[in-house]
Amino acid sequence: MVQRLFFCFACGVMLMGLGSCGESEVPERVVVSVDGQDFQVELAYTRAKRGQGLMYRGKLGADEGMLFLFADEGQRSFYMKNCWIDLDALFIRADGTIANIHTMRVPKEGQETGYYDSDGPVKYVLEVRAGTAKKLGIRAEAKVVIPKVVGRLMVEGD
Repeated sequence: MVQRLFFCFACGVMLMGLGSCGESEVPERVVVSVDGQDFQVELAYTRAKRGQGLMYRGKLGADEGMLFLFADEGQRSFYMKNCWIDLDALFIRADGTIANIHTMRVPKEGQETGYYDSDGPVKYVLEVRAGTAKKLGIRAEAKVVIPKVVGRLMVEGD
């Protein structure tokens, strides 16, 4: 009986340790390369982080952004709820190629929020400052290099 209780206690401690260890290994930012241009990006891999996105941000550096991660490839739709800056959204397939790019504009007062859809199934969406894709000549089918650590994250489902 004592051995069984000790075993259950030991398993519980190990599971708690594994959970906290995994979370602490998630980097705050990673470098993502788009057609040879590096961006320092925050990761949005949980429902809460994807839901928050870049809301309430007053600025975004020229080489900064946010990478939205999804558990599976699928049709994605983004909108500009509570966003204060215009953004480029790069919709990225699982193979790392860009499906399409939208420049998402902050709606004017009284204007409804527009939706920006992927052209087919994508696994990632990279948001960067509006005009970046045009300025750097980034187009659909360009290659995006995402660090391997991103692929090892436990991404919450949609």
